[in-house]
Amino acid sequence: MRWVRCAFFALATAALTVSCSQVTQVEPSTQPSTQPTSLPGVLTVSPATVSLGGTGATFAQAVSVVETNYAGSFSESNTCTGVATISPSSASGPAATFTVTGSAVGTCAATISAQNSQHVTIDITVTTVGVGVQ
Repeated sequence: MRWVRCAFFALATAALTVSCSQVTQVEPSTQPSTQPTSLPGVLTVSPATVSLGGTGATFAQAVSVVETNYAGSFSESNTCTGVATISPSSASGPAATFTVTGSAVGTCAATISAQNSQHVTIDITVTTVGVGVQ
């Protein structure tokens, strides 16, 4: 919308001066407003301790990893060589599931890391139950 704004000035000589300028009204933006993005939450795993009562897929256990408002990936590293396997080695956030499968009796740890430098450690114990024969 355009309109004209005028101001009237009376001079000491009794002459009347009119000064006009064109004014353009700026319409409100039609662009959608952007909402502030939420920061990623705390990286959590459940359970934080895994106890496997045997080896192989029958005794495997799932571990849930969650970091709200996180769109990056999670990576897994571990000290479990020969004791357990953890798969997959990476997954996309904000939530993922890793599977721990026992390979032999022992203890180890797996660390799940996010690209934003958060990480959490999972303690893993693999045992086997002996079968008695009479």
